[in-house]
Amino acid sequence: MSKKKIWVLSDVFYPESFSSTGYFMTSIATHLAKYSEVTAITASKNSNHDKNQNEYYKGINIVRVNSLNFNENKLIPRLLKFISTTIKMFFHLLKNAKDGDKVFCVTNPAFIILLIPIIKKIYNNIEISILVYDVFPENLSATKIWSSNSILYKVTSLFYNYSYSKFDNIVTIGRDMKEIFKKKISKKNHIKIKLITNWAETEKVKPIKKSNNNIIKKLNLENKIVIQFAGNIGRAQGLEELISIFSKCDENKFHFLFIGDGAILNDLKLRTIKNKNISFLGSLPRKDQNNFLNACDIGLVTLKSNMFGLGVPSKSYNILAAGKPILCIANPNSEIALMVKSNDVGWVLDNSELNRIPDLLNRIFAERKKFNSLSKKCRKVVIENYSKNIILNKYKDLLI
Repeated sequence: MSKKKIWVLSDVFYPESFSSTGYFMTSIATHLAKYSEVTAITASKNSNHDKNQNEYYKGINIVRVNSLNFNENKLIPRLLKFISTTIKMFFHLLKNAKDGDKVFCVTNPAFIILLIPIIKKIYNNIEISILVYDVFPENLSATKIWSSNSILYKVTSLFYNYSYSKFDNIVTIGRDMKEIFKKKISKKNHIKIKLITNWAETEKVKPIKKSNNNIIKKLNLENKIVIQFAGNIGRAQGLEELISIFSKCDENKFHFLFIGDGAILNDLKLRTIKNKNISFLGSLPRKDQNNFLNACDIGLVTLKSNMFGLGVPSKSYNILAAGKPILCIANPNSEIALMVKSNDVGWVLDNSELNRIPDLLNRIFAERKKFNSLSKKCRKVVIENYSKNIILNKYKDLLI
């Protein structure tokens, strides 16, 4: 019996590992390739060639469509390159797909959402699924790029909601995101919405004694409770408000460690230039995550209230894999908050409860002897529920 054909569409793919989308889509495709013939259509690594590039990786046929050689640092040229790449990916699929094939794409590039349902009209028997990492156009409103009251936003929303309704499966990575999609499409289509969370790299990320961590040693933090934020330091995280609270915490008890880069990094540095209990280490490579995720006692996960249902910080699962409890500051009904509360692997504060942070931290300091048992629970929860094979097999069950 010949294998079923699955087309995977993502504008970032192997060997792109810095992008979480590239990492997750490559991992899913590699797993599916064990059971099906898989072809990934993605953007080219090199914008200077004239023809599509083809290569082979772990059972996956990779087609890289050539893109326009525009300056990505400028908005209009970047947008044109983005549109051009999307159209070329779509036409390659349109030309080569056959009835009986399956298509699995991600919400990146965003315009692919509007084009892919056209395939359903052309082919009589083709199944199309989409993995949602970014919710369009709601994320544009949440980040204040567009106003939700504008005509452009409302018209765009109608087009995207119609397109989403044409997919056979909509995979959301959080319960809160699933609720958002129930509002975006009609009730008769709710059965299409599936929940599959992201996973932890439990084989690569494991607990290490704090006293053995080179970052902890270098900063002399062995005797302090270290709370670490690792990830994009952008506007969606609400770090501007938190940083002023952290600055006032007892430097003899607590240290706050920020790892990553982003739009507000320089602003945060300027605000805390005189603070001894806050350190910024910049971006560190993914291959070093077992080291830097263990350079703390608590992992910090934050999302602004207006980001409810629009994103799920996937780093949360690797924080647990390192045996670290999570301090989650977000809507209490968001995915990570629900996960932390239901498994008792940390603490949750609503965005409106920031004034409670000092008292909570002092209570945590007083109960710090519980960290060892809490660490074991974190590791157990992630192994049993969020390990890579468990999650990848959910994609296999859905798509094979």
